Amino acid sequence: MRSFLLTVLCFAGLPLCLIRPYFGLLFFSWMAYMRPQDMTWGFASTFQWSKFIAILMLVGIFFNNKEKFFRPVPINWMVIFLWIFISISVVFSVDVPASMDRYIEYTKIFLIAIVTIGLINTRDRLKITILAMVTALGFHGTKSGLFGLLQSGSIKRGPGGMLEDNNDFALALVMTVPLLFYMGTMQTKKIYRYTLFGMAFCTALCVLWTHSRGGLLGLVPVCFLISWSLRNKIWALVFWALVPPFFFAVAPDSLIARYSTLKTDPSEITEGSAVSRMHHMETAFMIGIKNPFTGTGPETMLKVYWDYAPPLETSIRTTEHVAHCAYLQMFADCGALALSAYMGLLIYCHVTLFSLRRKAKHEPAIAWCVPYTYMLQYSLLGYMISGLFLSKQNFDLAYQIIALVGSVNFLVHDELRKKAEAEEEERWSIKKRDSFYQEPATSASAPSSQLASAPPYHPQSAPMQPITEPSHAKPSNASISPASAPASARIQAKTGRFKAIQPSHIEIESSLNTQADASSSQKATMPQNIEPAAPVAKVSNLPHKVSPNQKPGVAPTTAHTAPAAQKVGVSQVTGHTVPAATAHTAPATQKAGVAQTTAHTAPTTQKAGVAQPTAHTVPAA
Repeated sequence: MRSFLLTVLCFAGLPLCLIRPYFGLLFFSWMAYMRPQDMTWGFASTFQWSKFIAILMLVGIFFNNKEKFFRPVPINWMVIFLWIFISISVVFSVDVPASMDRYIEYTKIFLIAIVTIGLINTRDRLKITILAMVTALGFHGTKSGLFGLLQSGSIKRGPGGMLEDNNDFALALVMTVPLLFYMGTMQTKKIYRYTLFGMAFCTALCVLWTHSRGGLLGLVPVCFLISWSLRNKIWALVFWALVPPFFFAVAPDSLIARYSTLKTDPSEITEGSAVSRMHHMETAFMIGIKNPFTGTGPETMLKVYWDYAPPLETSIRTTEHVAHCAYLQMFADCGALALSAYMGLLIYCHVTLFSLRRKAKHEPAIAWCVPYTYMLQYSLLGYMISGLFLSKQNFDLAYQIIALVGSVNFLVHDELRKKAEAEEEERWSIKKRDSFYQEPATSASAPSSQLASAPPYHPQSAPMQPITEPSHAKPSNASISPASAPASARIQAKTGRFKAIQPSHIEIESSLNTQADASSSQKATMPQNIEPAAPVAKVSNLPHKVSPNQKPGVAPTTAHTAPAAQKVGVSQVTGHTVPAATAHTAPATQKAGVAQTTAHTAPTTQKAGVAQPTAHTVPAA
């Protein structure tokens, strides 16, 4: 029945891996860490589901334009360099066929790590991916932890696959504990939060039940760092005050005896397993020293073990074995170049997580990454410490954690880049808007400051004078009479060719501004005790003779003939509105309030050569 259900589930999920490549990544991670095929029998337990899931996922990425296969981030390039150095060691291997199997395994692990960075492009995807991993591993840790607590307290093997060995199973659980704990701190609902906390506690117990000394050495510093990172240190004190006594109270004697073999002085190491491991480490170191650049090739240490093994100084005999140390195993298999790339990748991850956490203190927009930095850093630290005693340089969970570090780094810098672009765009928009509203008014004759300081213009102050010949000087009204004026001037007066003294452009603009908006700044520029002069009617002082028909003391009015196209209230020459108070008293044929530019027409009774006084209507004001 289990086999049937798993088969139906996998066949239903395979098409989705092609349509949605990210779902394929989740499905692949769940199958790799949950290992449901190891819980079944029959066809489903032997079929290679993960291989077909990975193939369909890669094909889906190729046909899906929205997903990316490779991102040019530093971690990807470092993984590629490590793969190149491993490839060189395979070429110069002492047993190429034996090295090819491990080389294919490396290639698959690195490929999934690169694809993980490419597919995780949002925070939601990052969170869901980690949840898919930790719930699968947490399921085995919780089940085995409770089983060991209720039964004999001994777990001899893991669920299967890469987790089958008890040491490998303990290593995976050590890396899972910080992931479970910090994912619990990110949950808003209490039921989810305490569920993940409980799974983390049971998973830590399961590490102890595996009897793995490497797992214990990795678990203790991880738990200490988790408790130290808590904001409330009281909970850390409570944890260390209650958990160790609880462990010694429930742990079987076999477990206590197993962990008591851990010694710090090499001369005191007498237990057979510990002595053998020391000999294996020395042999791996000698292989690396004799083959510093390429090593002997992956999966070849057992074949050349006795060619490089130092002599045993004790009576305890040992057999050929792996190095029981990830770093020395990489050195012996692939040489110093691969070891440098491997160590550089791990160190770079820690430096990156430290820098992200430091940036988050000054950038509230990326504060969300702080729990991820803690969980990933402590998970990698548990791997590096336990890796001192386990030959798991090809542990796929470790490289997927490294890929998650690259994803967090990419997301943080992508958000910072988008924020900087948004701020720059907003800054430019504000600058453009301010420059639009604060653009200075330009004039062909003077700048805006000169326009603002110019005195107001009054149309009444621009007298109208006749145009004279260039060869004659402009006559004065007080000294020259019309009779004595040149003939050309009298002709111009009769034809109405008068020209007003045009005000400057500065005065016109200032007048319009003053009439439109009497601002306080313009009032400040004018003297407060001087008022504009009201228009005063001018009476000619020239002598004249009174007409017989004219009443004594009354000046005859001047008749103006207005052009047909002239508008009411508009001066024909200057185009300015003439105030009503200055309008002349005109005959019926003249439009009201319009100043005429034509010459005065003398009455028929007036004698020639005698100017008549002009009668102006003075305003009541």
